Amino acid sequence: MLRRAIALPIVVLVLSMLTATNVMAVGQRTFVASYGDDLNPCTLQLPCRAFLAAMLQTNPGGEVVVLDSAGYGPVTITKAVSVIAPPGVYAGMSPTAGVDGIVVAAGPSDKVVLRGLTINGQGGNRGIVITSAGEVHIEQCTVANMGQDGIQINGGARVHIRSSTVRSNGWRGLAVLTGSPAVQVLDSQFANNTLAGVHIVAGTLDAARIAANENFAGIVAVAPPEGATVVVTVSDSVASGNATHGTNAITNTLASAIRMAIVRTTSARNGSDGFGAYTQDVGTVFLSVSDSVSVGNVWGLTSSGLGATAVITRSTFADNVAYDIVKGSTAVLRTSGNNTLTGTGTTVSGAYTPNPLF
Repeated sequence: MLRRAIALPIVVLVLSMLTATNVMAVGQRTFVASYGDDLNPCTLQLPCRAFLAAMLQTNPGGEVVVLDSAGYGPVTITKAVSVIAPPGVYAGMSPTAGVDGIVVAAGPSDKVVLRGLTINGQGGNRGIVITSAGEVHIEQCTVANMGQDGIQINGGARVHIRSSTVRSNGWRGLAVLTGSPAVQVLDSQFANNTLAGVHIVAGTLDAARIAANENFAGIVAVAPPEGATVVVTVSDSVASGNATHGTNAITNTLASAIRMAIVRTTSARNGSDGFGAYTQDVGTVFLSVSDSVSVGNVWGLTSSGLGATAVITRSTFADNVAYDIVKGSTAVLRTSGNNTLTGTGTTVSGAYTPNPLF
């Protein structure tokens, strides 16, 4: 009898340990499916229905995996996690009025990955909003038809956007607004957004192989906070068919600065200038354009305002409607003497300064 009394607690303890181990394993990788139920444990055999339910059962650093095509609802992410839809699976959400699609409000050392997701607004506010995180990766995602911004960044995270499409949103495609985020964008398109395709006010932006097409403006750095500096690089990219600017830097705040470098990039058929450096006689803008093309815009390149400087090297300015190059009376324009101008009217408006070659 004594042996049986001792054995029973041991069996209970072992079973408890096995159960705890199983729960931990489930929490590391959870699953959602069209046939799921949010009362399920979100396992492969018993998946949940919505991202929100799965998120609650996922350990920090874990994964939420989509099993089949369906809509999985908006979600707020407050920890390190990956939300993954494999190729060939449609994992969507359709935010309605007053609702954001995905809100990332994670810790300062948390890494968040969003892969293969589609956010299609049905009156919703913003597609993806980042307020805090250590690192956010947005890969192979589509954000469309939101009432406000497609992707909005309001924190100091490192944000990597790759192979994604952001289109037909009511405000901007990508808006980098506050904090000091470091944003990298590769192989992505920003099209048909009501305001800018890419709009940066804070931090840094490195963009390569992107297209900003048929927005109100293409790629613009605008009005950093007083005393702040914004740094932008754009390479191997296209800004075309936008209603106003193609790729521009514009400041109107005291002691602010924008540094923009454009390399191997085409700006075409925009309703204002292809490339531009503007101040309203406050702040400074330094724009470097090299190995690039500005064609079919109203103005090919503009440098305007006290504190605005543009330097052009090995670039072509062709068939722009008014001028290939425009320099305001208080701005600076430097040419390396190796550019090609083929204007339809007057080629250059304003005096320029030779730029020394080394």
